[in-house]
Amino acid sequence: MSEENVALVRWGLEAWTRDGAGSLAPFVDDDLVVRRLDPMPDPGTWRGRDALRAATDDWLGAFSDFTMSPGEFIDAGDRVVVRLDQEGRGAAGDVPVSGTAWFVFGLREGRLVRSTCTAPARMRSGGRDWTSQGRAWRRL
Repeated sequence: MSEENVALVRWGLEAWTRDGAGSLAPFVDDDLVVRRLDPMPDPGTWRGRDALRAATDDWLGAFSDFTMSPGEFIDAGDRVVVRLDQEGRGAAGDVPVSGTAWFVFGLREGRLVRSTCTAPARMRSGGRDWTSQGRAWRRL
């Protein structure tokens, strides 16, 4: 099942990039929980079918231009961990920004039930480099 989860997340990111968060509606569980954790800007939690769209709109509102490129995909069983390289221009000054975020996508029966986003600083807590240890992602 985990290879299928990686393929599903890869498809979802391609659809989101091409068509926006609304294109993922058939893939989203009614009880979806989306979290943006420190040290990411504006951490928060969104719940329900519209959580993904609300969190995306909140994030993209800070940019006048934005792109993301998925990098590494880590199969973590019922979760898929993805490194996303992001670039954009700040909406309040047209300043170029770039960075890497890590997403942990939780899936159940082919549907997205959890999306957690954090930044690399968090990935190295406790003396561990979590980018290479799929089991550690269960803590998120």
